[in-house]
Amino acid sequence: MKLVIDASVAVKWLLGEDSMETDLRAARQLLLQIVTGSYQIVQPPHWQAEVVAVLARRYPDRVKIAVEALDALKSETLESDAIYLRAASISRERGQHVFDTLYHAVALEIGGAFVTAVERYFMAAYRLGCIERLSSFRLA
Repeated sequence: MKLVIDASVAVKWLLGEDSMETDLRAARQLLLQIVTGSYQIVQPPHWQAEVVAVLARRYPDRVKIAVEALDALKSETLESDAIYLRAASISRERGQHVFDTLYHAVALEIGGAFVTAVERYFMAAYRLGCIERLSSFRLA
């Protein structure tokens, strides 16, 4: 199965056990499933930049390991005019940032699932389909 992973989930992969972030265990279980080949990840082109931006602001000591770890995943990057147009449409219709809607547009394009830890986005867009909350995602 193909998944699109939100930066909110990827950031959790890179935090220590002492972090106050929620759903760390679910995020790490998902990462293990990705690394072992149960899932293939397909991402929009801004994914790594968004993860690094969050870490640089909140956890600057984790940026180097993040860059190396995300590169090691060898995720597929997907972009097209159709994806950008769909993301812009979702953004406009749902009142969400285009960087968030790009993940969802990729998932809709490939018929995969977009996994997010951002409740605000999930609530605004779940009716479009192809989206799962990290906290309730069922692993393979």
